Amino acid sequence: MEKSISISRRLFLFILSMILLPLAISLAANYMTWVRTKENIEITLKLESWIMIGTILDSDLENLELTYKKKPLKNIAKIKWSIINTGSKGISKFENPPVITYPKDINIAEVRISDKSPLLQVSNDLTLNAKLRTIEINDLGIFNSEDFIEIDVYIIDMPESVIPLDFL
Repeated sequence: MEKSISISRRLFLFILSMILLPLAISLAANYMTWVRTKENIEITLKLESWIMIGTILDSDLENLELTYKKKPLKNIAKIKWSIINTGSKGISKFENPPVITYPKDINIAEVRISDKSPLLQVSNDLTLNAKLRTIEINDLGIFNSEDFIEIDVYIIDMPESVIPLDFL
């Protein structure tokens, strides 16, 4: 009886060490590889630059004016944003157009696409909705991995509390 237990235990250990253990290790390694190479969709919004184009501070100059479309301004800034597909998978269709929402105290005069990936099909039509405080990117084609769009946003009459101190 002891011999049969010993033989079946040896057989069990042999099967475990020669078949099941390598199979379990192989399955674990394949799963880890699958998790690492799984396609993902990821969009990154990156602030490229912030430039104060002009500002009127307390000045002794009587004739100093800053205007936009013949309306006087206190200041105007240009902010450049990049929207980049940093995922490993392209996006063939957006359910809704991509939208950028901006804060309540910001007045945007104009937005425009200043650069884009060479093969990216996108209209230069951006919709600025002051009531909803949004910028909508219309007619965006296939947004492949590493494709980008650069958007220039011109902000007017920005509150001084928002302007970085090094610009004042």
